Amino acid sequence: MDIELITFLESVYLLYMYFIYKTNYSFNSAIFDKQLNSMGSFFVHNTNVYQNKICQFGKFMAIIAVILAWIRVYYINHCDNCNKNIIKFTIIFDVLCATLAGLMNLNALIYIIPLFISEIYIIKIIDFSNSR
Repeated sequence: MDIELITFLESVYLLYMYFIYKTNYSFNSAIFDKQLNSMGSFFVHNTNVYQNKICQFGKFMAIIAVILAWIRVYYINHCDNCNKNIIKFTIIFDVLCATLAGLMNLNALIYIIPLFISEIYIIKIIDFSNSR
C-alpha cells in the first residue's frame, strides 16, 4: 500500500475520532485527569455525557499530527538520504503522542492505537525502500 494512501487514511481516521466521534463510554482513569480539568477549558473533556471525549488540546494536537504526517510524506518523496531521520522522527513523535495521551486522556490513547499499527507499517516501508 502506498504511503500517501496510508497517511490519508490515518488523517481521516484521526480527525474523525478526535473531532466527530461521540460516545457515552469513557476511560476516565488517566493519571492527570482531575488536574487537567482544573487547568481550564482547553484541557476539559467531560466524561459524564454522550459527546466527543477529546479536549481542545487533543484536537489541536491531532491537527499538528496530521500536518506532520503530510510533511513526512513530502520528505519521503523528495529526500533521498533522509529515510533514517524520518524513521527516528516518526518513532519519537509516536512515543510522545502515546505518552501524552496516556497521561492526559485514556480515550485519546485508545483511539490512536490503530494508528500505531499503521505507523509500524510505514516505518517498515521506509526501511525497506532504504535498504534497496
